[in-house]
Amino acid sequence: MSKHIDLGEAVKKALGAAFPLTKNDVGADSRLKARGTTLETESYQVSGFGHLCILRMRAMMGMMKMETVVMASYEIEMPLLNLDWVQAMGKETQIIEYYDDRVEAFDKTLIKSFKDSGKGKTDEFNQTIAEVLFHANGPAVSQIVKLFGEETSRRLVVKHMYGGQ
Repeated sequence: MSKHIDLGEAVKKALGAAFPLTKNDVGADSRLKARGTTLETESYQVSGFGHLCILRMRAMMGMMKMETVVMASYEIEMPLLNLDWVQAMGKETQIIEYYDDRVEAFDKTLIKSFKDSGKGKTDEFNQTIAEVLFHANGPAVSQIVKLFGEETSRRLVVKHMYGGQ
């Protein structure tokens, strides 16, 4: 097995070399525990880029570990990226997901409103994407809701992961 590189730290270092990072206060959500699962959350505003979230999860007495990095751009045109590293029962899996949330991919009326306002993508636009992903209730969201409840999970997913309100 290869030596694990801390995914969150590697991305933070690379983004930090190109853009100023400001750590957000996530309060009590920085470290959550439930039913043998620990979830740690870091959230950053990235000037000139958008939002960065780093999640680290440990479960099953350390037999399962996961790191997720979410890069939600709303100040530049690039897809929303989720990077995952999972280690379970000695096996590693790496997943790269990207979502086409670029303005050009949307209705021309929406693009015109962005151009008229001079804003391009905004945190409001980013929040809309986050809400859609949260309400899709995929396996990860479903598990977070089971562990930490609806209110905490919505805050984790919409606010901390994707930079919404």
